[in-house]
This record gives sequence, structure tokens and C-alpha cells, in this order.
Amino acid sequence: MSEAGCVEFVADGVRALVPGVTVDARASGGHGGHLVDVEVPGGLDAQVLVADRSAFGTVLFGRYVFDAVAIERLPAVVAKLVTGDLSLVVTGLSRRTLELTVDVAGEAHTVWGSRSFPPLEDWEVEALGEQR
Repeated sequence: MSEAGCVEFVADGVRALVPGVTVDARASGGHGGHLVDVEVPGGLDAQVLVADRSAFGTVLFGRYVFDAVAIERLPAVVAKLVTGDLSLVVTGLSRRTLELTVDVAGEAHTVWGSRSFPPLEDWEVEALGEQR
């Protein structure tokens, strides 16, 4: 799929899954490819980086980076993130690591983020609840 096709696929897919979402695409500068900004009014936001003829994209969500997400899964992963349909848990012996997971059609997409970036974002505090 061409870069323009990937951008359109992600944008249209997210719009179909999340009513009222704002989606804006632009060239990503020196990185090549395009950034697709996704924002829910009063909610969370994410960015998707897609490159020409790539079968995968990268999702940037706060301090978390979902790398190598299959193009066909990108809209669902982004939709779950920006609507808060996710799991965030504290992991590691020192409890300084956060594990963020979204489930798409039975396939878990998991990334880790360090807690050393103060402070936690509001959505992280809410998602962690009593784990903090």
C-alpha cells in the first residue's frame, strides 16, 4: 500500500471507530513518511507514523511507543488508546516500569514505559488506580 493509501486507511479507520475524533495528517519532516495526529475532544491523543510501502506503522502515545504495528491493526490500536480501552499495570521489581496493553481481536499489543518521567499523566493515574 502506498504511503498516501496508508495515511488514508488509518485516518478513515479511526474516524469510523471513534465518533467525533479529529484526524490530521502531515509530512513528518526529516523522518520520511507521514504523521497522523489523532485527538478526541476532551480526551486522549496519539500519533501514527507511516512510511511509504511499509506493512507496519508506529504509534506514539505519551511516553509509549508501539513499534511495528501491522497497518491493518493501526486504526483499532489507535482507537482503543484514544478512548481509554487499555490496560496499564506497574511491573518490575523496582516498580518503576509501566506496562501498557491494548487488545485487538484477541491480539495483545504491549509496550513498556519508565516511570522516571515525572509526573504521571492524568490518564495514567486513573488507569493505575490503587496500583500506584
